[in-house]
Amino acid sequence: NRGWEVVEARDGMDALDVMGRQEHLDLVIVDLDMPRMDGLEFVWRLRDQMVWSTLPVIVVTGEKDEMLEAQLLEEGADDYVRKPVEGRVLLARVESTLRRTSVGV
Repeated sequence: NRGWEVVEARDGMDALDVMGRQEHLDLVIVDLDMPRMDGLEFVWRLRDQMVWSTLPVIVVTGEKDEMLEAQLLEEGADDYVRKPVEGRVLLARVESTLRRTSVGV
């Protein structure tokens, strides 16, 4: 109901494939724990590709390790959300990330 179009993928490898077929993306939400390619490797691969290097990324994680959270941000994630994800919190993080990255909401 916010007017956003959502594109889904099964895992990190599938996401890279799906993203390659998209004309425009404003933000990516990725789970840290995925098969075939975890969320951190996904962020690395995005940041290595010029076309996606500045695309905002929010990582969803069930981990409670503060060092891991710091690493996610240091390695290129723009924000993270802990599981279980509360819908209102996720929406607030998405809107905040979009504002910070000048994409708009």
